[in-house]
Amino acid sequence: MKATRTTLEYQPTKLTEVNHLKSVNELDSRLKEAVQSFNHEVRFMLDTFEQSHEDECLTKRDLEEIGRQVFYCLSEFREHIVDFLNKQNGILTNQN
Repeated sequence: MKATRTTLEYQPTKLTEVNHLKSVNELDSRLKEAVQSFNHEVRFMLDTFEQSHEDECLTKRDLEEIGRQVFYCLSEFREHIVDFLNKQNGILTNQN
């Protein structure tokens, strides 16, 4: 008799699939908000550029501000993705 190998596979329930879709949609929404916030900040910098500059050259301060805004946006992305993954891990852990 040949031994067969059985594996236990995670079979999501409909409720788990719905929760996953809600979580994905929530993550998508949060990431869109982070991008919109970044866009708003950069547009504000562009709209007020002439008030603080005599010419169209960027300064070190401008680059620092752009870097700061990119950092804030990426930090929000990281936070939301880690939160999403933690929630998904909790769903999988609770199913076992």
